[in-house]
Amino acid sequence: MAASAVVAVSFASHYAQAQTSYPSFRIEGGLGYDVGISDLKASTSVLGLPVALTGDLLGASGLAANAGIWYDGAFGQPGTFPGDISIGAQYLHLTNDGSITASAGGLASAKADLSLNTDAVMANIAWRVNDGSLHPFIGAGIGVAFNEMSVGGSIAAGGLGLAGSATLPSDSETAFAAQAFFGFDYDFTPNIYGGVTGRYVYSDATYSKLVPASLIPGGVKLDLASNNLAVMAHLGWRF
Repeated sequence: MAASAVVAVSFASHYAQAQTSYPSFRIEGGLGYDVGISDLKASTSVLGLPVALTGDLLGASGLAANAGIWYDGAFGQPGTFPGDISIGAQYLHLTNDGSITASAGGLASAKADLSLNTDAVMANIAWRVNDGSLHPFIGAGIGVAFNEMSVGGSIAAGGLGLAGSATLPSDSETAFAAQAFFGFDYDFTPNIYGGVTGRYVYSDATYSKLVPASLIPGGVKLDLASNNLAVMAHLGWRF
């Protein structure tokens, strides 16, 4: 009986130490791969007449990375709906390299190899199962994206009043960003965990410095709505 009591007390003590107390903080970082599909709307003038070009950024893909901090259990105990709400802040980096084509009903056209780098700061909220060792989650966030568009090669333009090619400068713009994500975490120890996240990230920016008037008289305003799908593996520490 005495031996059984000692074993029971020892097990209970070990189990209590292994449990995570809430509320708690988590920091994490991750790497992965993203694929982007961007809708292009460009406006310029040809022979004094307004011309709108539409197109897509095709084959855009590259590195995805993130770092963030989360606060779990801020609204109650785990296992309850308020207690399973987590809030956090996050940095995201997305790289899209691809070719872009645009046309305006055969009157004008343009082709280029473009690179779009996005650094975003996001405020997130998520529903996450905080009890147990497996933690599925789903959430969303909004924030600010710092986008830099550059031309890896040269742009070629043709049509009424358009001719030739030129190497173009980069253009940096700040834009609204939003995301939705889902995935899971698994506790390797009471403090260390890893997991996988799938996310969709949207941002929309207008670039006006990419196409000089020497190539297209009047220049071009380019509105690029960027849609990114990323899969990322992450590692985190709870404290």
